[in-house]
Amino acid sequence: MDSSRKSSDLINAASCDFAMFRLDRIIKELNPTLRAAVFALYGHAGMRGVIHAADELGITKRSMIRRLCRADQAIAIELDKLRNKEESC
Repeated sequence: MDSSRKSSDLINAASCDFAMFRLDRIIKELNPTLRAAVFALYGHAGMRGVIHAADELGITKRSMIRRLCRADQAIAIELDKLRNKEESC
């Protein structure tokens, strides 16, 4: 381990990996149209905008934004459920 790292960095990285694993699972369980919107915008190596992602799906920018908002709400609900479950344990 180099001098710029602390031993806690590995613990934090593991926590981040676990959170990303849970987020990935939640996204995979979304309604197919919402999941497609999320992947069209965020599922590429490069940055892209809403218009480009909407064009890929053959929908309007407005529909794309609506789907992304619904996906965000669904993800937030599932993350809240997980947090509530962890707090109750």
